[in-house]
Amino acid sequence: MMVISKICFFSEPSEMSKFVLTSKDGDKFEVDGDVLRPSKMLHTMITDLGLSGGGEEIPLENVQSHILKKVLEWCEQHKEDFSTDSEEASTSEPSKKQRKTDPSEWDTAFLEVDAATLFDIIAAANYLDIEPLLELGCKQVANTLRGKTAEQIRAMWGINETFGPKEEKQCRIEMGFTDEEDEGVE
Repeated sequence: MMVISKICFFSEPSEMSKFVLTSKDGDKFEVDGDVLRPSKMLHTMITDLGLSGGGEEIPLENVQSHILKKVLEWCEQHKEDFSTDSEEASTSEPSKKQRKTDPSEWDTAFLEVDAATLFDIIAAANYLDIEPLLELGCKQVANTLRGKTAEQIRAMWGINETFGPKEEKQCRIEMGFTDEEDEGVE
């Protein structure tokens, strides 16, 4: 086992290591060990359980099949970004500098999905502890919201306004969003 900055790697994850991920729906995905590099949760599980990569099954009961397929697609695309060579990287994650740059064309195309799928990808990235994918998904949501009014956001995501004028005013005060327009609301 090699330890790199608080993250344990099973010895030499490679295309020869095979794991079977089982989704919430019961579908099985045979995955090369190197594809699992981006997931801190899977690395910890594999290390703690001493799995060798001989086709062991890992249940992922919080991730549906169609989302797991998307997440594995992202992991396959980015597996080289997560080096296990201590000379190449001091952590298993891409550097903060790399992550702060704009997403690649591939990542942009990858996230061109409906809102429900995007939220499920974000939830799966959080569950599997794939921080760069989580950040990428959250940035995509933030970019979608940028420049939109509350009414536009509600319409875009089918959210019904549940606050009356008094509740809305109280919310604005609590959140620090008061302005002169709020003065007339009683």
